[in-house]
Amino acid sequence: MTISSFAPGLYRSQRASTTFVSMRSQLDDLQRQLATGRKAETYGGLGLGRTKSLDARAGTSAIAGYLGAISDANLRLKFATVGVEQLSKLVGEARTDLSVEAFSPGADGRTIGQRTAENRLKQALDVLNTEVNGTYLFSGRSPDIKPVADFDAIMNGDATGDGLTTLVSERKLADAGAAGLGRLTVTPTGTNVEIAEEAAALPFGFKLAGASSTAAGIAATFTNTDPATVDFDVTAQPNPGDRVRIVMDLPDGTQTTIELTAQAGPGPAASGSFLIGGSTAATATALAGAVSAALTREAQTSLSAASAIRAAEDFFTGSTGTNPPRVVGGSPATATAYGVDPGKQTMRWYKGDDGAGSARATSSVRVDSGETVAVGARANEEAFRTMLAHFAVVSSETFSAASTTDRDRYRELGERLSVNLGKVPGVQNLEDVATEFTNATVSLNGAKERHEQRRAFLEDVISGVEGVSDEEVAVAILSLQTRLQASYQTTSILSGLSLTNFLR
Repeated sequence: MTISSFAPGLYRSQRASTTFVSMRSQLDDLQRQLATGRKAETYGGLGLGRTKSLDARAGTSAIAGYLGAISDANLRLKFATVGVEQLSKLVGEARTDLSVEAFSPGADGRTIGQRTAENRLKQALDVLNTEVNGTYLFSGRSPDIKPVADFDAIMNGDATGDGLTTLVSERKLADAGAAGLGRLTVTPTGTNVEIAEEAAALPFGFKLAGASSTAAGIAATFTNTDPATVDFDVTAQPNPGDRVRIVMDLPDGTQTTIELTAQAGPGPAASGSFLIGGSTAATATALAGAVSAALTREAQTSLSAASAIRAAEDFFTGSTGTNPPRVVGGSPATATAYGVDPGKQTMRWYKGDDGAGSARATSSVRVDSGETVAVGARANEEAFRTMLAHFAVVSSETFSAASTTDRDRYRELGERLSVNLGKVPGVQNLEDVATEFTNATVSLNGAKERHEQRRAFLEDVISGVEGVSDEEVAVAILSLQTRLQASYQTTSILSGLSLTNFLR
């Protein structure tokens, strides 16, 4: 029997050394896995699982991008929603401010409610100029541009043109007319009284819409031509208490009615009445005078309030690329045209994006490969314009406690503010805007929840491919250490083996 001694140069010795190095390398790799929790340091070390790992990591990277965009959009919507809620609160409070019972103009010709309206207007302008992370929320596709001009510029104008108070003043003069009858004429001829619009296609003043009479001896005729006319033909004396009515359209889309009651003599006639004269011609003359007086009063109250509202609403239709309509010409009381006047410059209150399409669509956030959520807004949306117009016109009007008509004009203005700032069918209001923001938030949060669930799943996939079990690695290390120890001991014994030692 031949016993070969262990020598490093022998083939068997080299093979044993290679085995030791391999086992030692395996031990180092297992220790690295135990320390890092990763199966390999490179994708190549993952074997066939590398494709699955790469796909899963690409998915998590895309999700991270979507979640980042959703987070930014949610922040934007949060500020925008809070702003609209503040505006809704201001509107709700303003609808009860102009109470006739509180009609007590101060030295500046304004009531406490009007001064409060001015403060609300300033707050509303601040809300519409909200900026978040360098982005103006209500500027549409121009997020770097402050969308709304300052209070003083809007009310009083700036270097670029006239402000709201000028346009309102012009419109009120144009609607009242030189005679103060709302651009109507009253002509008694014998037993006939004709009320007619001044001219055809006139954009100002009262627009006749109807007439009626409860008196058997007074025939009422409404001729709906252009210009329209109303005729009262007194063919017989009316009885005391008989009434005639004239219905008229106002510039802001509302209507008013003049009702006059026949009154037996002697005079003078009470307000809202006309005297029954000694003849039908005298009665017709008295009726014409009563109509003129009633028209004058309505021109100073309901027509004035409607005119101011119309001018303010028209002013706020102006924007970066649009001139608001205004009275054309140099003498408003006799003006016959309403539109863009090349000889007059009007300041532009809104300076943001005013392109075509929905305001929400001016800023869209991609929240998934096939889904976007619209989160844009413009300060010149209808709900905002309506609010600003009414706050502005209310704060700009002046009144006198000594006037016999200003209390009624104040009441007319307050009633219009209350109605127009409420829910008007077919007209966008602040609740509509808030609802759209809420819907967008729901969509964003729904996408966020889906992505978080997908990310958790993909992270499990990555962990399954790239990760290791600490328990399994520990067992493998223990097994390898045992084998190495046994190999070292065997090799040590073999290295000292010789014929002499063997014979011993």
